[in-house]
Amino acid sequence: MRPLARIPHFVQGVLGTGVEKEGPVPVAAGQRSRFSRGDGVCVVFVTWTPARKEDASVAFEVFNEENRHLGGSEPRRVKLRPSQSFVHSWSIDLARLKPGIYRVDVVLGTDPVWRPFFRVTD
Repeated sequence: MRPLARIPHFVQGVLGTGVEKEGPVPVAAGQRSRFSRGDGVCVVFVTWTPARKEDASVAFEVFNEENRHLGGSEPRRVKLRPSQSFVHSWSIDLARLKPGIYRVDVVLGTDPVWRPFFRVTD
């Protein structure tokens, strides 16, 4: 498991069941770390406030409790600009996961910057 990198751009992350897009800024709905396969999806939701100008890529990866890589997203190009906060979200299909504990790594460039764990039940 790669260590987390400390970067000034990352503000916070949460897991939830969806994204509410009402209002000027999207927010995570149903925040939790325990999901049922019946929930359908687990949403990975992160907030960024760039400290400096930088062009990078951002993605997420999912691992099981044996540290096996199960998948993730294609990297998205981002233009980080000071004082321009933004959010990213990705969905994980829970129906494809067996009951157990999983890990998500949110990766900026090649470095993991946030690592939550979540449980999936039947």
